[in-house]
Amino acid sequence: MIDPSLSRHGFLFTDDKGLWSTERLTKVLTRETNKRLGFQMTVQEYRHVAIAIDREFIRGSSAEADEEDEEDGDDDIHDLMATHSTKLANARYARMGGLSKGLTPGSINLYRSVSDKWQRWYKLESRSKSSIKVKTIKTELDTREPAVAERMTKALQTMYGANAKFKTMEQQEAVIHTAMGTTQLFVILPTGQGKSLTFMLPAMQSHAQTTIVITPLVALAEDMLRRCKATGIDAILYG
Repeated sequence: MIDPSLSRHGFLFTDDKGLWSTERLTKVLTRETNKRLGFQMTVQEYRHVAIAIDREFIRGSSAEADEEDEEDGDDDIHDLMATHSTKLANARYARMGGLSKGLTPGSINLYRSVSDKWQRWYKLESRSKSSIKVKTIKTELDTREPAVAERMTKALQTMYGANAKFKTMEQQEAVIHTAMGTTQLFVILPTGQGKSLTFMLPAMQSHAQTTIVITPLVALAEDMLRRCKATGIDAILYG
């Protein structure tokens, strides 16, 4: 639901009408988490989840030094960005109730690995193979040509505006067949007829994987990089 074509300006939840209100954010958050995760998450609960994600995946090992920073009186920039001090973060947010203060998610994972080794030595079924069951929700992607054509048209309109249309039938067919994964596809189009859209529009899809584009000209490669970044496509130059 987050539109990648919009400028974030430091805010994740926003659209062309501006920042989401707390009321709207709460409504969307509870609805989507209930549908996709199996429980309703409120904004208050999201604060804990977001901080836990920050500690585990954004800061990584640097989060282990939080308590030392607290003693030194230095606040971590991640905590300041979340509008609280490191002392408050350690005392309140993303902590597991009932556990010793010295335990962290990282150390718990290490202890769990030792526990698994003991279970295997006793010839007991490992925790990782028995009791843990993760509920996954699989979303089937419609790969029929009409559905793919509709997604490519929406991607085109995201890039160039609501009234955008393909320049030629050949261009549209090339984009659709690329998105459908047609192999041995050979496309010849005149200069300025949108050959680059054959890989850019499919790459804009949420399920898209890695696309490799080979060009003999450095200037063209740099221009393509600029266009991809402007469209919200994660791209790098490799040469």
